[in-house]
Amino acid sequence: MPPGANAAVRDRLLAAARQLAQTRPLNRLSLSEISRAANVSWPTARRYLGSRENLWAFLKQENPGLSPAEPGTRRSILEAAARVFARKGYAGATLDEVGTEAGMTKGAVYWHFATKAELFLALVDFHAARQMPRMPERMESALGGDDPREGLARILALHLSALKADPEMPRLYFEFVSESRDGAIRGRMAAGYRQAHAGMAEVVSGLRKQGRVSERVDPEAFAVLWAALLDGLCLLSLLDPERIDPERFAPQLIEVVWNGLKRRYGAT
Repeated sequence: MPPGANAAVRDRLLAAARQLAQTRPLNRLSLSEISRAANVSWPTARRYLGSRENLWAFLKQENPGLSPAEPGTRRSILEAAARVFARKGYAGATLDEVGTEAGMTKGAVYWHFATKAELFLALVDFHAARQMPRMPERMESALGGDDPREGLARILALHLSALKADPEMPRLYFEFVSESRDGAIRGRMAAGYRQAHAGMAEVVSGLRKQGRVSERVDPEAFAVLWAALLDGLCLLSLLDPERIDPERFAPQLIEVVWNGLKRRYGAT
């Protein structure tokens, strides 16, 4: 590091370089785009990182398993991790096995994910983005239609279809929650729930202002309870699948939820 240099600035530049390397081959990385991503000037980036060639050499030395990666590398790792976790469970899986499954070295996996927990959280986000996109908008559309109760049933059906499409993911998720003792990881999980709750609460708040749902419904409380009902139903179905069929209980769940949401007067 150059004399008088700030370690925090260098760390920020390297973090930006690593992030950009996830989206393009190394030979397409430039100091100018790294400096923009790190919010520093190009001369500062040059001072801390040296030439572009020096940066490439440093990144490859830091991670010998890294090659001029194609943009799909991260996705390939996530898809391989899903298969390994499904076979071995969260506790039994290793990053070595994920790398082998993906046809990469362990170093290549570490380039994208520092720990197994970080990889699993990214996998959870990956599945959520694919299976449950635009949920707040769908919730608003469903409850804002001519038959809000039927709309709520459609939203629940969407959740249940995602569960059926990948039954191993909920099992792995609950295993991960039960085993994780890392405060930072648990904080990230809580942040994800808070974000989901906030989106749902915003929808319910808007519908309450429109008179579509009872003014006595607390939007945040509804968002938390809706998520808890879904998680609980999912967990029970994993523990006792022969007795607890989520689709069988769905109509009764809708009745309970709708009776709490609907306006006291003029709603059926």
